[in-house]
Amino acid sequence: CSRANPCSLPRAVTLTGSRPYVLLADGDYAVDSTNGPLTLTGIVHVIGNRVSPPKIHDVLKRFVFGVADAADATLDGVWVTDATDNRFFRISAVSCAPTATIRVKHSRFTDNAPALATGVNTVGCRVEIVDSEFERSKISLTNADVVIDRSTFITSPIGLDVSSYSITNSVMARNEVAGTYAVAVNVRLGSKFEFNTVVDNLVGVQCAQDGSSTRRLELSNSILARNGTTSDGYCDTALSYSSPNVSGLNFHRPDVVPYDYHIGPTSLAIDQAIGVAVPFDLDGEGRPAGQAADLGADEYVP
Repeated sequence: CSRANPCSLPRAVTLTGSRPYVLLADGDYAVDSTNGPLTLTGIVHVIGNRVSPPKIHDVLKRFVFGVADAADATLDGVWVTDATDNRFFRISAVSCAPTATIRVKHSRFTDNAPALATGVNTVGCRVEIVDSEFERSKISLTNADVVIDRSTFITSPIGLDVSSYSITNSVMARNEVAGTYAVAVNVRLGSKFEFNTVVDNLVGVQCAQDGSSTRRLELSNSILARNGTTSDGYCDTALSYSSPNVSGLNFHRPDVVPYDYHIGPTSLAIDQAIGVAVPFDLDGEGRPAGQAADLGADEYVP
């Protein structure tokens, strides 16, 4: 498995106990899930090209990766796609066992979400999603700690029933099918939802009770616009910009594919954040760029 004499991805994964870094050349990786997904164990890093991620998909259109108990797995600069065949059972492009950790960085997940499928599905697994793109790839995370930062979710609802979560600098948009939402969370003490852009969803943010009828999730310094329902349940939107339309926000490309929810120089969101800002925005640019930080995932930098 050297650069001069590369091996297959399934072979490389079997060697990660002693060689934890799997460096992928550019190209297309077709795996076969007849005997289950590729199982990541121990400490393992699967690393591709962040600019042009190598494509990883299952020829049976079911599973790609599974993360074993106690593993610490990182997917960095990869494109996971096409887990769509859920005729016989629920499928996931990436699944994660309890007591494990999965880190998704600088990666893409596309077309992994028919009715019973998910892009990432975990129970009891710690999850970090940073600087990644999800399109038509649902996220379902249960009973763990979750960090989501600087990521984009288009037609990719996020469902969290977890111990704690931090969701920052991210865009959630175009979840327009009946029964869907951009984000659904249980209100958890100490959890955070701030500097996000939630636009063009049937339901923006759904906040479920966690056992305390008085506790609410504060959606702070975010943009909540042109959603059928801005928020549902135990959400507090007082510290965010909420509107039935996108007038004045000056998004770059809110109505035509590829959608782009970066803000322009005349946006109403500029310098409107309250309190201490997270230090970076969706693109990794520093906040604040002006007198105060901007609302939403993007900080306008002249």
